Amino acid sequence: MPDRKPPAFDVAIIGAGPAGMAAAHRARECGLSVVQFEARDVGGTSVNRGCVAKRLFVTASRQGDVIRLAEPFGWSVPGEAVFDWPGLRDVVRDRVRAVREQRSERLRADGVTLVPRRVQLAGDGRIVATDADTDGDAGTAREWHATDIVIATGSRPLVPDLPGAELALLSDDLFTLDTLPGRIAMVGGGYIAVEFAGALRRFGVEVSVFESRERLLEGFDAQVVSHLEASMREAGIDIVCGTRAKAIEKSGSGLKLVLDGERDRDGFDAVALVIGRAPNVEGIGLERAGVTLTDAGLVQVDGQGRTSAAHVHAVGDIVESLQLAPVAAEGGRAVIDAILGRRVERTCEEHVPTAVYSEPECGSIGLSEMDAEARGIAHEVRRARYHPLDGVFATEPDRVLTKLVVEKPTGRLLGFHAFGPHAVECTQLMALPITVGLSEHDLQRTMPLHPAHAEEIVSLGRGGAPTNGDGASGG
Repeated sequence: MPDRKPPAFDVAIIGAGPAGMAAAHRARECGLSVVQFEARDVGGTSVNRGCVAKRLFVTASRQGDVIRLAEPFGWSVPGEAVFDWPGLRDVVRDRVRAVREQRSERLRADGVTLVPRRVQLAGDGRIVATDADTDGDAGTAREWHATDIVIATGSRPLVPDLPGAELALLSDDLFTLDTLPGRIAMVGGGYIAVEFAGALRRFGVEVSVFESRERLLEGFDAQVVSHLEASMREAGIDIVCGTRAKAIEKSGSGLKLVLDGERDRDGFDAVALVIGRAPNVEGIGLERAGVTLTDAGLVQVDGQGRTSAAHVHAVGDIVESLQLAPVAAEGGRAVIDAILGRRVERTCEEHVPTAVYSEPECGSIGLSEMDAEARGIAHEVRRARYHPLDGVFATEPDRVLTKLVVEKPTGRLLGFHAFGPHAVECTQLMALPITVGLSEHDLQRTMPLHPAHAEEIVSLGRGGAPTNGDGASGG
């Protein structure tokens, strides 16, 4: 019997996270035939072990505060509220599964051939399934061919070269714990560590955070981080900055964290390594296909997402880029546009809004005052600090900080940074005027909606005092 010709497609996409899914949908919009491979879970880290799942946990953790602080608002809760970790864990698992299935169905409905297989590049537009992932007879390999190949394999939690690292949890593990630890050490002070630290503390876990840098959330607005650190400490979270973990050891009282320049900390039920992510570049045939990596171990691409191998493209967490799902999705669409010879437009990094789902939240878009100073841009900073109107009856009212960085003398809006309830939504709101280059004059022409958190942004544009609650404004 003659050999069957491998199925051929216009585009093959390896990975079905935000970048891969966006590339697949854009390709189908443009009439291209698409085969997409996903060896694990459609939706990638964002849906299954990141943005969606983590946001559900954070939202759940806040409900305890709602119950605890309800009485001043006229509500009484009979008895003592009891938190059920297994119940929440399983609900989140089911919700995530539903989102994952929805994403899969949308790809299929769009005409994407979705293949749940682990594959490798074989050169000359060929993709082959690895022997370990055959779905037919044992040892049978499958092969596909595509005119263009897009690699979007994403990233995984970084495991450092640290003695005792095998004793630690990674961020993925925190979603599926059988039981919550009584006391946990979080090694790392970035977004993931801060968000999990806040949620776990509200679930009743004693939390310590260890960060090698001098403060948490390196690169975020320093004043916002200062407010966040104070809030975390008030919630009972122990924060230790400026020290590096040297080892994790077993001890008679649990796990011990050996620190550089600090006394060792002992008695932890768990240690979580949340220090960043590593690109998934191994085992996919990059070397065989002639794809070059950078010194940092990322796939080297040009401004169009093209690798060193002809007709092989890369996007998302495996290239030099902000590791955010919307950025990856934009990159996925852009790489298909580049394949078709269309004009490629990408958002510049300073116009990408970022958020920390801490408690309270943090948000940032545009330049910080330090960024403006480093670029030699004449500017002024307008700040408002206040207790929100929502907290007027609360025994523990939140403190809110909003900041605008304004160019002088033009008044152009350069940056917005916020800490407090609804900071994330306000940051998304400010992405538009900052991206299109609006000025304080445009804010002055805007009628505020009262009472609302976002009206404080309009007040900053006018240079006035906060409208809601008590507080102060100015530089």
